[in-house]
Amino acid sequence: MSPRAGKRGKQPEAKIKEAIRDYLRLRGFFVFHVHQDMYSYPGISDLLALRDGITYYIEVKQPGKKQRDSQIDFQRDVEAHKAVYKVMESLTDAMNFCDDIIGKPAL
Repeated sequence: MSPRAGKRGKQPEAKIKEAIRDYLRLRGFFVFHVHQDMYSYPGISDLLALRDGITYYIEVKQPGKKQRDSQIDFQRDVEAHKAVYKVMESLTDAMNFCDDIIGKPAL
């Protein structure tokens, strides 16, 4: 039995990730969670989002948590190829990101 098997509910970062993913989808992004395992590129972002031909790599962190060295290296690689990499800690970060990219939603 795994150490998490008896725990109920999602971890805080998983809840943040789900909220960000759902909000980006609502705002018209094609977005999905990047499955990570021992064969994944080291430090790959949690989410991949696309809109209007632009790819966005999104790393989700709990507030106050820092990126691992491998995540910083991945960010440098992404940005060296002129792609967009964002670190988000909250739904508010996703909302501000969308406002900057596509404008505020119509009410």
